[in-house]
Amino acid sequence: MHMLKKYGALMVLLMTLPFAQFIATKLMTEDASAAYSYIPQESDFVIEINTRNFINELAFQRIYNEEYFMDRTYDTEEEDPEPKFSENGIDPFGKIMIFREQWAQESIWFSIIKYTNEDDIRRFIKERQPEARIVFDADYAIIQLTSSKQQANIDDHLEKIRTKAVKPFTERVNLIEVFDPTKEINAYIFPKNTAYNDLLDGHLSFDFLNDRILIDGTFSPVSGYQLKEPIAYAIDDKAGMSLRSSMNILNSIYWFNEEKIEDLPDYRQMAIDYYGIDCQLIHRNKGFSTPFMSFPNLNLNIDMNERKIWQGFLDTLEANGQIQMDTIQANQFNTSEGAHFEYLLSNQQFQLRQDSFDLQLAEPSNVYFDLVMKPEAMLDGTVFSIHETYPPSQLEQRMGLIVAGSILKQIRDFTNMEKISFQLTADNSEAIDAHGQIDMKEKKGHSMVESLTFGTGALIFLSGLK
Repeated sequence: MHMLKKYGALMVLLMTLPFAQFIATKLMTEDASAAYSYIPQESDFVIEINTRNFINELAFQRIYNEEYFMDRTYDTEEEDPEPKFSENGIDPFGKIMIFREQWAQESIWFSIIKYTNEDDIRRFIKERQPEARIVFDADYAIIQLTSSKQQANIDDHLEKIRTKAVKPFTERVNLIEVFDPTKEINAYIFPKNTAYNDLLDGHLSFDFLNDRILIDGTFSPVSGYQLKEPIAYAIDDKAGMSLRSSMNILNSIYWFNEEKIEDLPDYRQMAIDYYGIDCQLIHRNKGFSTPFMSFPNLNLNIDMNERKIWQGFLDTLEANGQIQMDTIQANQFNTSEGAHFEYLLSNQQFQLRQDSFDLQLAEPSNVYFDLVMKPEAMLDGTVFSIHETYPPSQLEQRMGLIVAGSILKQIRDFTNMEKISFQLTADNSEAIDAHGQIDMKEKKGHSMVESLTFGTGALIFLSGLK
């Protein structure tokens, strides 16, 4: 009789799944523009998470792939495990919006979440990001995700967002027309406007499949942009990270972080291969901003147009204290963070390296930017040790290596991506197409469940570093 009841309950679940999907897609038709109206016009990054799409697939995984789902979403180490994501106060049928604004050399990230219970969502957010600030209106929570040195001004801004006293982003871009509701994540990007940046704006969509996530999108070049030569060098499959570009978009490396390389001079080709890093714990009196002297196993090659411009760029970095030229060994420098490089500057090339390297020519293509990352290989190439000449105290050595090893382990625990690839291609200068793929390590699960686990783990890890 017990077994009969068990299978009877399962049949009820199976029958309610299609009904739940119908409710999510047909009856719970939230006004698509409701969450958009809170996003300030000056935002340069807008990300939309369509939670309904996630709910449908997560419900399917809960029923048809129960063991895997329970392992990834429950604290299995506990005797009576609690679900990691229960009672979070988030309305499962509302969109989650994330956006970024630039504030006087600060990148401030915010989120807009439709909520069902104010106490639950406040607790859920604070447990994962203790420094987060939250304000509420009748339906939405507006959350400041990153801290600021000018918090009083940000608090005032949060209140203006809550009352919709700022001009909305939709006056700049009609997100209803741009964002695809069938995709799990959509993003709109306004790269920093500089003289050296080739891209004006663009949008990306993320389609979550079983063991991978597909990325597609389009970028608009700046006015008068002339299509350049495609990438000249082939990707290095042995590298943990390999990048090739014939477009000047690396100035927009601060799409994600305001700590940036600013006004990187014009170049014809860029090639970067990263294999790992040797981080040597060094005495504090050496004056670096971190306790490590690091030797990145990195090869960077830039085919340039004018040597004097790049020489001036290096001189500016040195004058601003961002790098320090080695007075003993020629053509070597340290960064303020303690990274050590050998460099070469000739009439046509600028290189950073630890040793000499060779580049292989690429096959003819219409690819103008190519990136391949293998997170596990990057972690495998990360080594912590003690600086032989300038070691810190024995206590600092023990504590430093313990902390470093712990951080590396935490990163490994939630790094569930096997490979990330991304390309920008073009057939003419009117539009740049974006295509990418994120391959997950787990082949018998689903990328939604993996991403849910990764996102929460990353948030907890980052909050723990502060």
